Amino acid sequence: MKVQICKKYLVFPVNTAGEYKVLTFYKEDEEVYRLRIKLEDQKDKVNFNAYIEMSRFLGEELTLAVEPDMMIPFREADAIDKEGLYQEPLRPKAHFSTKNGWINDPNGLVYQNGVYHMFYQYNPAENHWENMHWGHAESTDLFHWEEKDIALYPDHTGTMFSGCGLVDEKNLLGLQTGDTKTLLLYYTTTTPFVQRLAYSTDNFKTVKPFREKEVVENFYESLNRDPKVVYAEDLGCYLMAIYLREDEFALLKSSDLVNWEKFFEFRIPGDYEFPDILKFEDEGVLRYVITSCHDFYIVGHFEEGRFIIDQDVRCLQVDTIAQAGQAISNMPDDRCVRIIWLRWPDFGQSFCGQMSLPAEYNMEKIKGEYYLSALPIKEIDTLVASEKTFANQFVGKGDTFNVDLSASPYWLRLQGDVLAAGRVFVTLFGRTLTVDFDKNLVEYGGTACPITVVGEKLDIVAVIDTVGAEIFADKGRVYFASINAQTIQDYSRSFCEIKSTVDYTFDTIEIKELKSIW
Repeated sequence: MKVQICKKYLVFPVNTAGEYKVLTFYKEDEEVYRLRIKLEDQKDKVNFNAYIEMSRFLGEELTLAVEPDMMIPFREADAIDKEGLYQEPLRPKAHFSTKNGWINDPNGLVYQNGVYHMFYQYNPAENHWENMHWGHAESTDLFHWEEKDIALYPDHTGTMFSGCGLVDEKNLLGLQTGDTKTLLLYYTTTTPFVQRLAYSTDNFKTVKPFREKEVVENFYESLNRDPKVVYAEDLGCYLMAIYLREDEFALLKSSDLVNWEKFFEFRIPGDYEFPDILKFEDEGVLRYVITSCHDFYIVGHFEEGRFIIDQDVRCLQVDTIAQAGQAISNMPDDRCVRIIWLRWPDFGQSFCGQMSLPAEYNMEKIKGEYYLSALPIKEIDTLVASEKTFANQFVGKGDTFNVDLSASPYWLRLQGDVLAAGRVFVTLFGRTLTVDFDKNLVEYGGTACPITVVGEKLDIVAVIDTVGAEIFADKGRVYFASINAQTIQDYSRSFCEIKSTVDYTFDTIEIKELKSIW
């Protein structure tokens, strides 16, 4: 079938319960694009519309073929023209989610010239994982995001797996034009698993491969992936962390951003993939916190070029919903701000998955041990529509404390003493956060974490959105997200209700209504 590409999208009907077909696009007999897609030609079985972006082929004639052979139904569209976009009942109101399709790992997070760029693993062909592209969104405030054109497409090198973004501050690649610094994307391709480099000289309006050859070869014939690159001031060169296999990772270094030397391997027992590198000053020493997929982390430093691990592995989070966090490169104020993918179950929506709130990370030393912490960035206050604060609020045993709510996301903070026994129940929109002093646990939606790791006070921040919550306990030293059928908010129950099995006085209860980012 020959098609003249006249609009931005070809829209294909899909049955997500059906069988995969291979849809191939040819330009003058050369394959230029391939997708695994569950095409459906019977209207009564269609439950998803795949908006396949064709911007790069506008004005050209392509040939479409499908295997196994079938009729290829489609229409053209200038935009993702879904009815009720951003008004869907389960659309998160304070967290980024894509217009249509599947998203996972945040990729290429980088700031330049007043704009934050967020790329992400993206499948436009259905609401499940497959066909990894790099989607792209931009923001000027880290909350309100605008989706842009896809940056990286599957090609002859494989699908586009995760990676990072960087500014070529010193123009080491020699590609800078004018005053606009070159932006770099390091990413993994899968045939075989190697690390590649792409660049942009126009603030990501266009993205081009740096060269055909990879910049980091495959090690151990394994699924090496997820490069993260930072500048190491104490080494005077760039540092890359990549995943090797099982629970093994490696550090590489480069003076030119292209030629990389592996010099250190390490393990993060209990976790795997997607390393991130965070840097913090500690008594005049630069400490590196290297995290893995679920925020297990090691802390180390360099001595005479050797990486020294300072302590055993710790873990910031306690669930598997939040994965693959990445710090934003080139933050304008040198804060360490990260975004994490929050995994969804299949809620039957045309979109699946969301990003966490941007959170600021810090490291502190307590009794000789290093602890990582995370809390939502202070700019979340720009979303506040209204707020109520209750100081020294007493909740008696068997009593109920109530606050009326609107059908909106909410930021909640609870502070008080840690008791030896008893439980406090905080219910918003019919979903209960339980503070269990007997077990030193805070629980929400079937997931729990310690109330306190090293602290002596209750200090919990919870951000409650349409389909779940993020919980930051003990001043952010422990974290989890909970998203499942039991955490879908019931906006018909628009109140916050607090009960307790013992007499309890909160030092502070803060409840902030948040405006929708859409």
